[in-house]
Amino acid sequence: MTPDTIVTANPDAMTSSVGVETVILHFTAGTYFGLDEVGTRIWQLVQTRRSVREIRDTLLEEYDVDEARCERAVDSLLASLAEHGLITTDAPATS
Repeated sequence: MTPDTIVTANPDAMTSSVGVETVILHFTAGTYFGLDEVGTRIWQLVQTRRSVREIRDTLLEEYDVDEARCERAVDSLLASLAEHGLITTDAPATS
């Protein structure tokens, strides 16, 4: 995944909030996934098509975290979500 990769939540994934955390169920794949508060925020952001860069930049505005750490966390979570079929990824649109 690159900063310009577009990510979107899989519409087949069902979510439920448990306090500040989120549980994601993907019945077709048989996947169960739990997210903490920041993971929940990322999940909220991928409900509409966004680039990895847009997600990172939003988190940098909302949380007190350095850019490198934020980027690693976003990349790691998005890779895991993609691996479990919970998000789709697309190449960026070309002009």
